[in-house]
Order: sequence, then structure tokens, then C-alpha cells
Amino acid sequence: MTLVWVSTASHDVREVIEHAAHKLAAAQDPYAEPVTALDPLMELDPYLAEQVQVMHHEWSVNPWRITPPSSSVVGQLFGTGQHIIRKLTWWYNLPQWQQISTFHGATVRTTDTLIAHLLAIKAQINQIASAHADQRLHDLEQQMRAAQQRLDALEQQNRTTS
Repeated sequence: MTLVWVSTASHDVREVIEHAAHKLAAAQDPYAEPVTALDPLMELDPYLAEQVQVMHHEWSVNPWRITPPSSSVVGQLFGTGQHIIRKLTWWYNLPQWQQISTFHGATVRTTDTLIAHLLAIKAQINQIASAHADQRLHDLEQQMRAAQQRLDALEQQNRTTS
């Protein structure tokens, strides 16, 4: 879900709707793109595939990210204040942000490895199940041929005795 904040100086409904439509078009959801690289995972669990995609997009912590200021004077002052606070506290917050970002990156890579192993195990299970099914089908066909031959032999014997 994406929340889009729209503010205009105009009170005209048409202009507000046009501005909102423009903002919605500009705020394309980065997670709305189709999951192509994770097709096996999508078949296995769509929710997991969606969450993995979110994880891939959002794992990095950007210490310089700020809330975009609005075009008003108060918004510009707020944005400038954010920049100043970031500059003054970067030496204090940067080690924590780096630790968090490193942990998130390791978590994403570990999750990818676990998912790859999960998909490999699932493929092996499917291969074993299909091989077992093929063997059972082959054995069943042999039993049916033997039964058919026995039936033919009994019919032949019945005809000769009759």
C-alpha cells in the first residue's frame, strides 16, 4: 500500500484532482512491478515472494534520507532544519546506521540463501516423487501384463477343454 500526501494552494476541485492524479502517477509503487526473478518462489508462496521483494528494496538504511519538504516557507524551513540536524549528528548516528545496514544486508543475503536451498530441496522432493511414481507405474504395468497373460492362458485352456 502506498500513501501519497497531496497539498495544493488552490481550492479548485479540478486542480486538486489533477494534482492528486499527477502525484499518484509519479509515486509508482516500487513493489508493484511483477515478480519475475522469483517465479518458483511465487508459485511456492506468493506472500513470501512479495515480502522478499520488499526486503530487497528496503534493506539499506540511508542516514541522509529526509522527509521531502513542501513548497511552503514552513516546509522549506523544516527541510533546512532536517539537513542541519543530520549534519550535526552524523558522527553520532552513523555507526548505528552502518551497523543496522550491515545487519539488514546480511539478513537479506541469508534469506536469499535459505530460499535457494528451500527451492532446491523442493525440486529434489518433486524429482524423487516423480521417479517413485514412474517406478510404481512401471511395476503396475508389468503386473497388468502378467495378469493379462495369465487371463489369456486361462481362456486358451478353457477353450481347449470345452
